Amino acid sequence: MSKLSDDNLSIFLNDLREAVENGDFIRMVLGKPKETDAKKVIVTLFESKGTIKFSSDFRYAQKSVSKSSDLEGLLEFLKENLGITYLAATLFTNRADISFVVNKKGKPRMTRAKATQNATSSGEHNRRKDYLISPDTAYLRELGVSDKAGKVIPKMYGKFRQIAKFIEIVDHSITRDVLDLKRPLSVLDVGSGKGYLTFALYDYLSKKWGETVDVTGVDTKEDVVALCNKVAQSVGFNHLNFKYQNVESYASKNVDLLVALHACDTATDEALFQGIKHDAKLIFCAPCCQHEVSSQLRATETDNPLLQHGLFIEKQADLITDVARTLLLESRGYTVKIVEFVSSEHSMKNTLIVAEKSGVEVPAKLDEYLTLKSQFGFTEQRLEVLLGEI
Repeated sequence: MSKLSDDNLSIFLNDLREAVENGDFIRMVLGKPKETDAKKVIVTLFESKGTIKFSSDFRYAQKSVSKSSDLEGLLEFLKENLGITYLAATLFTNRADISFVVNKKGKPRMTRAKATQNATSSGEHNRRKDYLISPDTAYLRELGVSDKAGKVIPKMYGKFRQIAKFIEIVDHSITRDVLDLKRPLSVLDVGSGKGYLTFALYDYLSKKWGETVDVTGVDTKEDVVALCNKVAQSVGFNHLNFKYQNVESYASKNVDLLVALHACDTATDEALFQGIKHDAKLIFCAPCCQHEVSSQLRATETDNPLLQHGLFIEKQADLITDVARTLLLESRGYTVKIVEFVSSEHSMKNTLIVAEKSGVEVPAKLDEYLTLKSQFGFTEQRLEVLLGEI
């Protein structure tokens, strides 16, 4: 049988696309099967590695089979099957229930009714939430996170949620007791990249505190630094600037808040060192790619069962490296919390180190660090070497 040709089908598919792009999609159900043993199909939305995906659950009499696809794949499936394999579909959105049905004479029709479900009650992954950062901001449009209407572009949902989660963590961590706001607040973002989080941090801090905030992003990619400075100027963020340089060469009298997210391997240690050297009141650091300790563990002869297999060594190296950093921070007068930055469903590199300056150094933590070295047989860790230079 040929594909169904009707304007109603095009309208239905456009409604589906619009619901996804607007964040209104809840779920979709296909029914009235004609040429299949699957009694119905339930379509839900999920996120994988920052990309919106769809799970189609085919319900058979004795089993269920799930298939995943992106939006274009789902639309193509509907073009091929709706009105042929399945004669009915209902799209549940936050705004309306939209139904597409083909009657016994083969004539399709659409109906719209008041929404009977919502994202919260449905339990789907795209539930709405009040974020501290609005998607309808000029810099998010300029950076390609939101469209001209101020709505998050589907493929950027993961990035927007990462931005929102980070600002939420900052909001829970920062208080007037932590930061001295008698002078402009100085913020350094190490490895700022395209500046998504840097812009959001500037936006949040300037609105939250009503004080002058100086935010600097440093990165070694000249083109992205130029882009970020252009966007900052266009949206009127006069105290946000980006510099093309290595963090090692960054010079400043004051750094109140230091951010380093997913700096690779020992670049994380360089960033932590800058925070400690400048007596930063708060440090937010998401480590990535801990190769330094891993290579030392591989070269160590040991009976430790945790270090007998390559995969175990990699996992242990990640943990050992971050424990070492935590102990060294605590030895230098920081209170450390370890929190989940993004869900492990989306990234295995989801650890965020939050360090607050307490002013009380704890030498016993350095002893714990030395014990850790002896226990696992690594000889040094980059942050230890850097701190030895102070």
